[in-house]
Amino acid sequence: MKCKNCNANLQIEDEKCPYCGAENPFAKKHRADMKKYAGEFASTRSEVLENSSRFNRYTVKITIVAVLLALCVGAFMLQMNAYEVREYFRDRNIGLHKNEHIARVTELLDDGNYIGASNYVSAHGISYVDPIKDYYDLFQILREYNYITDDISAIITWNKFEQHYQQKDEVFNRLSQNIKYLHDETIPRKYAYEGSYSEDKLAYMQAILADTEMLLKVYMGLKNDDFTELYELSDIKRTLLLEERYGELINE
Repeated sequence: MKCKNCNANLQIEDEKCPYCGAENPFAKKHRADMKKYAGEFASTRSEVLENSSRFNRYTVKITIVAVLLALCVGAFMLQMNAYEVREYFRDRNIGLHKNEHIARVTELLDDGNYIGASNYVSAHGISYVDPIKDYYDLFQILREYNYITDDISAIITWNKFEQHYQQKDEVFNRLSQNIKYLHDETIPRKYAYEGSYSEDKLAYMQAILADTEMLLKVYMGLKNDDFTELYELSDIKRTLLLEERYGELINE
């Protein structure tokens, strides 16, 4: 810019002309404008920093709440699916030891130790698992066999105990039902898992059924002719037959 007095060159910051000493009117206005801008900048900067700080505080709080909410949802979902998770890892573990389990059960079956086989299946929780699903029906028969032996034991030792948690006729009725269940499981079902009634498994089933019938003859007094209709009788008639034959046996 030019000095209005001597036309010399001036800088906007020069308060006076360095040549003639005349005042520079633009310098005064420039200082006022810069002071104003500086104040506005400081105010704006302070506001921006405050807003940023407030935003960060809110962001941290929201993030913490979101994380806690996610953890709660995760914990809830885990709780809801805890059974499936346990089942998954159980099945996976059993699948890894499938051959070992089958070998041990087979060994017990070959020895005719059906109670031992049933207890092994129960103790290792392999009754209803996907990796050994083709053994489900055989394991079901083992379980029924175990129930039957328990019922027979309860009946023949009945008088040795003064207190009982159920009536004797209830035990006979349960025995009747378990006999029917075991027998029916030995009959191949249309919708059974593939391999459930393979030749070897069916042989084990028939052997368990034969052993069951032998127990009923020895301890319940059933006769050979009784088995021709035993499994076709209603629960009530089968129960009455068991009670009648047992009564005859202990009165001999």
